[in-house]
Amino acid sequence: MNRYLRHWYYFLIGLVMALGLAVLFLLAITPKYLIFSSILVRDIDKGPDFQAGNPAFQDLAIFKQATSIDNELEAFRSLSLMQRALGELSLQTSYFKDGYLRKEEMYGNELPIKIRIQTLRKSAFEEKITIIPQDQSTFSLVDSRGSTSYRFGQTIAKPYGVFTVVPSSTSSRIAASPIYVRFQNIRELAVEYNKNLKVALANKNADVLTLNFLHPLPEKGKDILAKLIQVYNEDEKEDQNRLTVSTLAFIDDRLGELTGELTENERQEARFKSQNNVTDVRSEASSYQQEFRDYSQQLSRLNTQIEVVGSLQRYLASQGELFELVPSNLTIEDRALMELTERFNNLQLERERLLRTLEPTSTLVQNINGQLATLRQSIIENLKIIRRGLEVSRDNIATRVNSYRSRISEIPNIERELNDINRQQGVRRDLYVYLLQKREESALYLASTGSKIRLLDPPMATLKPESPNPVIVLALAIFAGLLVPFALVLGKGLLSNRVKHQSMVEQMTTAPILGEISHQRNRKPLILFQKPKSKVAEEFRFIRSKLTHIANKEGKQVIMVTSGMEGDGKTFVSVNLGASLSMAGYRVVLLDFNLRTNDDLFHYLKLKPDTGITEYISSKTLTAENLIKVAPNTSGFYFYMIGSGNESGQPAEQMMSGRVQQLFAELKDNFDYILIDTPAIGQVADAYSLASYVDLCLYVIRYNFTRREYIATANDVFKEGRLNSTMILLNDARREN
Repeated sequence: MNRYLRHWYYFLIGLVMALGLAVLFLLAITPKYLIFSSILVRDIDKGPDFQAGNPAFQDLAIFKQATSIDNELEAFRSLSLMQRALGELSLQTSYFKDGYLRKEEMYGNELPIKIRIQTLRKSAFEEKITIIPQDQSTFSLVDSRGSTSYRFGQTIAKPYGVFTVVPSSTSSRIAASPIYVRFQNIRELAVEYNKNLKVALANKNADVLTLNFLHPLPEKGKDILAKLIQVYNEDEKEDQNRLTVSTLAFIDDRLGELTGELTENERQEARFKSQNNVTDVRSEASSYQQEFRDYSQQLSRLNTQIEVVGSLQRYLASQGELFELVPSNLTIEDRALMELTERFNNLQLERERLLRTLEPTSTLVQNINGQLATLRQSIIENLKIIRRGLEVSRDNIATRVNSYRSRISEIPNIERELNDINRQQGVRRDLYVYLLQKREESALYLASTGSKIRLLDPPMATLKPESPNPVIVLALAIFAGLLVPFALVLGKGLLSNRVKHQSMVEQMTTAPILGEISHQRNRKPLILFQKPKSKVAEEFRFIRSKLTHIANKEGKQVIMVTSGMEGDGKTFVSVNLGASLSMAGYRVVLLDFNLRTNDDLFHYLKLKPDTGITEYISSKTLTAENLIKVAPNTSGFYFYMIGSGNESGQPAEQMMSGRVQQLFAELKDNFDYILIDTPAIGQVADAYSLASYVDLCLYVIRYNFTRREYIATANDVFKEGRLNSTMILLNDARREN
């Protein structure tokens, strides 16, 4: 938390910038109003989706398809529906005027002019047109091809289209302000508007749809939503009527076909009856049966009569029956035969009566015999004639019997074929009647098609803009104004491999921390003498007290100051720590053991290079006293220093020389504390050559500069005991550290 509080100004700047941008955003962006409406969809899940109540063929299960409210939701969201609505509203042209920070769209009664489009090409959608009225009858049109003057109502032909500019009927006077015109691609506009249209089910238990539409102009948005509902309703009616009209056309075509088929069936039936000589098969079959029975009976009677006639002929031809009576009660109905038979029988009776009194040879008897012979012959001849007539009649009747027998045997086939014809004719007749009925139902439905939806709430607009919401925008700005600085501070800490705070050091090493030196702008090399009352001076005094407590208690005299990398401030710490000790009355000498450079310490203190440690090691005549120099600006205190001398080619080997041991022996006798400024042990191993002479090691870590891996170096030195009593000193601590 302290890390973020130390960067409070980041958060302040972030909030100010975010709120400023939010205010500019609210001023620059075009606000959008919410236009809303609700409709009730009728007959959901009650009829065929495609037919919506058309009664034709509803008695057939093949057209039963359940519809759902989801279909209506998707229908309202369709791009074609929005595109048709925009086209009918003629929203291909948009008009704008100059506003505060942005161009503002004009619509409806606000429009001073209107453009009537005749033809428009694709290039028109990229064209920027400005219309500047000059007076009430003329105007200037500015486009990519320059400025041209026209009269209102004049046809304007451009490469991108042909159109006419006319004054609006609602505007009495046209101002001279420029009007910016933009031709819109209806399809692209429909895609954009569809993104701002939300259609949802108001209640899962009701078939009510709510329509929400965002638009910068409330009136235009209401017109679009109203037209969308109207077009949807008309679409539904057109779909219903289109199906009904198609149904009627189908029925009419089928009725025409059935009329021809029925006519052909009737002709086929007539030809069949004519070919087979029948009208009504059943009645004629019954008549044939009756005629057959009648003629059969007649034939039987004729055969009987012929047999009787034959018997009579044989009877009369027999000589033994000359004077016998001839049967007269036979079935032969012939008047002449009956008269002859009656006369013959009467003469026979008369003869028998005469024979009772007369002799057979008497004249009367002989006379009667002659008459009887004549009559017998007449009867025989008559029987011949009758027999021939009966035989002729019998043959005719037999022919007729055979004919009727043949017709009766043909009746089943005729009846079957005629039934097939009648069956086809009946099916077509029933279908004709059914289609005729459905045609009347469809025609009635077409005349009475109603609206599928009912408008519950007409399109209305909110009084305040829905988007952008100032409260949400400002809240998001505040959130962003805090989040970005938070992320910067967090990211700075996570992404940086530099030491940022003391806890990081404590987590990565168990070496004790001696103290912390603050950052100070333009701090002097010998800050304790140059600014003795500064915060940094006090911090060095605090470190001195801790250090002397440890050193005096444990008898530590030689203190090494090193670091992990160059630039950590070990020379600054060495100089000011020595100054602090000298101000406490201790005799202090600071040795510059950075033999890889030429008097780095003297250069730091802006002193002239002189004989140093390199020369001392190389010479056997020089003594420590020859090397010691008084520190600048330290009059009255015992603070001395020895430079490194000339640059050494083999610093590590020279540090292992016996002269180094001799140097420390001489210095220990004359000084209370010996401070050693060495090269960074994270980069070179020179300092380890002095490990045997060191009583206490100060490892300097500089905030925002020392890399994290050098904390591990300090930890290794401490754990492995490479340098005695290693302690960490934190340098250049800023407020954020």
